[in-house]
Amino acid sequence: MQRAAISESPHPLRTSSGSEELPLQLDDPSCVCGTLAPARFLDGGLLFTHAPEVLLRHASRAGVRMAEEAMSAAMKAAESARKLMAFRRMKEFVDIARSHARLFKASPEQIAHLDFLEAYASKNLGGQDNRDRAFSLFNALLQSATPGPETYPEFEALQAMLEGLYEEKQLDEQKVILDWQWPEGYTPRDPLSPLVLRFYRVIAQADVDRAMRQAPTYDLVEELGALLTQSKALKVETEVARRHRDLFISRLLQNLAQVHSFVRDIPPEERLEMLQPWWTESLALKREHGDLQGQALTLGTQGNFFSFVLNRYPEALALYEEDLALIEKMGDDSQLSSILNRIATVHFAMAQGAEGEAQQEGFERALDLSKQALKWGVDLDREGDLAFAAEAVMKFAAQL
Repeated sequence: MQRAAISESPHPLRTSSGSEELPLQLDDPSCVCGTLAPARFLDGGLLFTHAPEVLLRHASRAGVRMAEEAMSAAMKAAESARKLMAFRRMKEFVDIARSHARLFKASPEQIAHLDFLEAYASKNLGGQDNRDRAFSLFNALLQSATPGPETYPEFEALQAMLEGLYEEKQLDEQKVILDWQWPEGYTPRDPLSPLVLRFYRVIAQADVDRAMRQAPTYDLVEELGALLTQSKALKVETEVARRHRDLFISRLLQNLAQVHSFVRDIPPEERLEMLQPWWTESLALKREHGDLQGQALTLGTQGNFFSFVLNRYPEALALYEEDLALIEKMGDDSQLSSILNRIATVHFAMAQGAEGEAQQEGFERALDLSKQALKWGVDLDREGDLAFAAEAVMKFAAQL
């Protein structure tokens, strides 16, 4: 599969007079300039504004004398990469910032913000080592009284830490979620923080209950409904706070739909009518705020319902392919194994209903996709996706 990549060609900067400066090379460690391939971001052009790039380049060459300015510029570039979800570049800028932080006595506040940036990048790069590093950094920040969360976004740190623990659905990591506590005597600064902690505890406990074959601890519908009511009642004063609230609401709506997806005493087509409003509202909020990851997640869960519950495979395939397009646009390799597994499953199901050459082509396509899913699962240490893909490869190969 062809992947979008950062261009390796030099891109000249221009001065205010329009004359070209020397091109900045991506392999130059003092450079934070780069372009993203049009397949990923269609607007093209320079990835970041010129000011931090130029400052970082010249500050880097000045050594200790401008180390703090260079660190600051690299951190600004990392924040810009975070907004574009260019997490590999984000991690590169964080590494540059750390190298400059060692050249002078960086303040605890500066180090705390740098830790947040590294944790955020690591969490989104995939692989168990990265996930472990992200948890270690996020947890240290959230458990520390000094410097406090005024140096980093508390809600984003907490949500990313919990999401990183939950996404693989490993029993030991879900138990970490259930046991996690705020430092004694600490009151969260962000009113969303207690709500997101409650949300992950409820869904993690539900998974643990199923794994242990024990009675449900919580009524999921009741708990999610209560969190939705509380979230919608929150008053926000800034655009950032509104975005956080709206996207958390979108996640609750998606999970309400997920819970109702498998209520077997309601006929599947009736369930679909019930689920569509939740999916529609969730997706609208994510599109309003440019949350590509969230959009991909909602499209994927819709695809699951059409595939596994309704067996309406062409519609499922269309949703999965839209999901895949967003994942590739973001460069979010950590999700590739999962979505390729599901697309392979749909192709296999459609092939079973076909005949002759069409059936053969369908089985071959399913096998090819499952092999790709297996490779990504191995490369990124996605244990659940890897196991699913390995079983699929054997099953699909047996049909050829």
